[in-house]
Amino acid sequence: IKVNGTSKNFIIVHQGNPDTSKYDSSCNGTWLMMEEIYTSRIWMPESERYSWYQSSDIHSYLNSTFLNLIDSSVRSAIKQVKIPYAYRQSNDQILNTGTNGLSTKVFLLSRIKLGSTDRWVTADGVHLSYFASADLRKASSKYWTRTPDLSMFNSVYIVDTNGNVDMGYGQYHYNTYGVRPAMILPSTAYVDSGGNI
Repeated sequence: IKVNGTSKNFIIVHQGNPDTSKYDSSCNGTWLMMEEIYTSRIWMPESERYSWYQSSDIHSYLNSTFLNLIDSSVRSAIKQVKIPYAYRQSNDQILNTGTNGLSTKVFLLSRIKLGSTDRWVTADGVHLSYFASADLRKASSKYWTRTPDLSMFNSVYIVDTNGNVDMGYGQYHYNTYGVRPAMILPSTAYVDSGGNI
């Protein structure tokens, strides 16, 4: 897919709806993730106390600046979907799923999609079988997930250079890490002999 005029490789990480109990019908399609890191950015400014994906700078960037860099013929085919997201309200963990999910076109994968669990994090998604090992999660540097560490207010889960999904503790939302955008296209999209959508 051309991004800002340069072809970028994307990998297919899932086909179909991963779990109809957490995703509405909008998420039924071909799930793509950029093969490498596109850019490095903060998740949210230090001045913001809470790490909530729905109000994060990185969510805004992906659905404005980055989305507009995608070749127009592909951009028009990207599905508007609703993805699960989690946050805290007082001491309660809130999870919105299905039709109550976050409306988006381009997004970061959650830490559970990438294959990690821990007791603090609400299940903001399901594990995608593509990510069966740490090697399949590796990139050239650390990169963000969309999952906040709900045991804190300003930390977010990342994937380290060994492909391990790090605890959010100490990974403050004002740190700079890589961005690997994901999106969903209709399963009817065609790919030519050169691998171009």
